[in-house]
Amino acid sequence: MHNLTRLYAAEQARENSATGSDDALLRLIDYYLHTAHAAAGHLDPHRDRIPLAPARPGAAPEEPADLAAALAWFTAEHLVLLDAVDIAVRSDRDRYAWLLAHALETYFDYRGHWHDWAASQHTALDAARRLADPSWQAGAHRGLGWVCDQQGSQDDALAHNEQALALYRQAGHRAGQAKALNNTGWLHIMLGHYRQALTHCAQAVDINQQIGDRHAEAGAWDSL
Repeated sequence: MHNLTRLYAAEQARENSATGSDDALLRLIDYYLHTAHAAAGHLDPHRDRIPLAPARPGAAPEEPADLAAALAWFTAEHLVLLDAVDIAVRSDRDRYAWLLAHALETYFDYRGHWHDWAASQHTALDAARRLADPSWQAGAHRGLGWVCDQQGSQDDALAHNEQALALYRQAGHRAGQAKALNNTGWLHIMLGHYRQALTHCAQAVDINQQIGDRHAEAGAWDSL
């Protein structure tokens, strides 16, 4: 930006009340969170959907029309979205940080941005620990497990998924348990541990049948 524009922006920021600045920050984060959430739905209709509180008045999130529009938005806002996760942490809004990192997973997977995915999930894991939320901690471990697998580190991936499974069990999150069981089973297959793989994947099938998640059940059958 032109230096005069920077000076004017700084002057306006100093003159704003603390409450006004806080409201503006929350509108900004709401815009990126809700738009990323909607865009991710186009990239993966079967992704884990976590209900969001309504966006604040004035946030005006976008609704990408289709897959191409969602990808174009993510690509254009990639660096800003990473900054938004960091801003949420620095402003002590760990819930927003975790939700933003979760919304970005599908895009990072789609484009192969493994380093950004890993960094944002480490941030999400730290946020979930501060929130003392075992289910969200498990979700971050599962995300990190997938990144490690894509990078060829199956042992690290297995360790993350085993932690995810323990945390999902602690939280009583059955759908999460089934996903972690299937992921753990798949990693045992990759490592040649076939007996352990059969046990984990069969348990995943059983839980998915009980909770009626046929998409996840199909994935577990595929692993078997």
